[in-house]
Amino acid sequence: DAWALFKLLDNDGSGAIGIDEFVSGCLRLRGAARAVDLALTGYQLRWIIKRFENFMRHTDKQLSHIRESVIGQAPLMPQSKVALMYKANVNGSPCWNPANWS
Repeated sequence: DAWALFKLLDNDGSGAIGIDEFVSGCLRLRGAARAVDLALTGYQLRWIIKRFENFMRHTDKQLSHIRESVIGQAPLMPQSKVALMYKANVNGSPCWNPANWS
């Protein structure tokens, strides 16, 4: 719990708590234990969002490399062929129709 409290008080993520951070953090966390729980949940959510953003950037880079490799090795399909392959089903959502691939 001490490490969780430290992370909650270290607002700027510097790894050190200044006097201003300590005072504002304590004021923010005063009250019932629920305030600490909510603050910890908020911290964990920010941590997850940051990791997810990093994952998305990495995935985007990897997909770009794959796309460049595929485009560089195989000729692109003509636009009219792609338009034939892609149809909308009855409710309007996209659906691939293998019958149009030849």
